[in-house]
Amino acid sequence: MNASTARAETPKMATAAHVQTKDDKHAVVLSLHVMVEQNGATWFAQGVELDYASAGSSMDDVQDRFARGLRSTIEANLKRHNSIERLLKYAPVAVREQFKASAMAFELNLVSSFDLADNLPSSFPFHRLVFAERTQTATC
Repeated sequence: MNASTARAETPKMATAAHVQTKDDKHAVVLSLHVMVEQNGATWFAQGVELDYASAGSSMDDVQDRFARGLRSTIEANLKRHNSIERLLKYAPVAVREQFKASAMAFELNLVSSFDLADNLPSSFPFHRLVFAERTQTATC
């Protein structure tokens, strides 16, 4: 996994897009920020612009669990509500404030497709998922 460090004063805006075809195929594109922190032996990943979180045993494990869990959550929402709109909620204010003050955060870019017309097993395009390390400078 390649991570590139960059300093930024203002994080990029989050992006969410959902496209559906007439034959019930869906494509979802997300670009959001994810805070990752370690507490003892457990690692936590928390979305900033999307209130979704996961835990894991290592940095790689928590990133993998976050991506897989988010994909499953998206698919469940598409099946139940035919939309991702209910997912599009910011994390609580305390999380967003912590993100602003953090020295390290990650940007998640997820592109995934879902064919809900068939009952095919889901596959995840890992080659399209990027966690990029970003450091921030404090602003006064």
